[in-house]
This record gives sequence, C-alpha cells and structure tokens, in this order.
Amino acid sequence: MIRKARLGDLEQLKNIYNDAIRHTVATFDTEIKDDEDRLRWFCEHETEPYVIFVKEQNGQVCGYASLSQYRARKAFDRTVEISIYIDKDFRGQGIGKALMAHTLEFAKSRKDITAVVSLVTGENAASIHLHETFGFEYCGQLKRVGYKHGKWLDLNCYEIIYEGGTYG
Repeated sequence: MIRKARLGDLEQLKNIYNDAIRHTVATFDTEIKDDEDRLRWFCEHETEPYVIFVKEQNGQVCGYASLSQYRARKAFDRTVEISIYIDKDFRGQGIGKALMAHTLEFAKSRKDITAVVSLVTGENAASIHLHETFGFEYCGQLKRVGYKHGKWLDLNCYEIIYEGGTYG
C-alpha cells in the first residue's frame, strides 16, 4: 500500500535515509540525521504540493518518495524536486517504480506543479534507469561536485515538464 507518510513513520524514514547516507552514493549527505532534523524535514512536507509518500508492507515502511521545494526563490514555486529512498532489505523489488508512478501521478494532477526535477548521482545506474523509464529528460551533468566514500561524484540533472501547470 502507498499512502501519505504519518508522524509515526518518522523513525523508519530516518533509518532508511541514514542507511543511504552511510552505505550509498544515492545522497550527497554525509552526516547522519537525528530526530530533530527529520522532524523538521517532515514538517516541511505537511503542506501540499510538498508531500512524502510511503510504501508499506505488513506494517513496515519499506521505502518513501518525497516532493520537496526545489529552491526557496519565488520564481521556483511551480517546480518540485523528487527523491526516492528504499530500505536496504527491499531494494530490487519494484518499490521504487511503484513510488515513482504514484508520486508522478500526484504531481501531474496538481495545477501548482509545472516541473518535477531530480538530481541523481552519476554513478547511480539504478536510479538513472528508473528516471529514464518514467520519461525524465536528461538535462546535463555537473562533474565532480561531491566527494563521498573516497571518490568524486558527478550529479545528473533530470526533469519532467507538465503542460497543465498555470500561474496566477
């Protein structure tokens, strides 16, 4: 089942993200997040169009997708950034695909979202494939902009434009 995240999910969301920080290059974060940080992050997603969706199986959150503010400047108000993280024990089971489909359907249905962007580590082949499968357009690469786990990392930029967005 995919549903909106609840405050009671916060511990599991924190654990999924912290595992990605420790063991993957899916995020450029290098510092483990505490309860206060994750609560602040959660609260930033309580007002649509900023949301967190979770995939739940047998009462366990096995992954999540979020739509976040892309940049704080007013001109970016119709643009959101998508992020998807999957619990290490559930990777490779189609959960990312299900979360992506659900989250993009939500975004597409919103008149206040015109663009969904995603910043993907250049070395994250699974995420690149997922984005391309869903029609994200590759917009370019920033080379060697992150350093993690002893190596330099590139950052690929992807986007989907929804024609239905209006401004006013």
